[in-house]
Amino acid sequence: SKGGYQGGPKGGYNGGGYNGGQQGGYNRPTQSQNPLVGQWYLEDEVNGTQIQVAVAFDANGQFAMEMASSDAYGNQNQDASYGTYSVQGNTLTINTDDGVEQSNFWFENGLLYVRMVSDGMTLVFQPLS
Repeated sequence: SKGGYQGGPKGGYNGGGYNGGQQGGYNRPTQSQNPLVGQWYLEDEVNGTQIQVAVAFDANGQFAMEMASSDAYGNQNQDASYGTYSVQGNTLTINTDDGVEQSNFWFENGLLYVRMVSDGMTLVFQPLS
């Protein structure tokens, strides 16, 4: 009788019914919770040029990006672009005045990796707290 008693209720409670069903049902809606939403920051040096990029995605599909660079000779360049974005799977599509740009993105250790489809370059952003 001991086996029957422990096996039954415990299995039903932990295994399927309570944990599985409850959690599955609970987590599904959060897929619309876009992991990109927030502000991201990148600082890098490419061929002696310091590059800073800040990008913000909001929950309504709007984004803003600001870029600044300065080279070894002190030449400075600033650029900003605004537009809309959409996410399908791990593909990020950005629409700006300059046109449409697609990239693949993924997360590792809290960092956002974005690989541009056009030139294969991968950018690594950290969250801007």
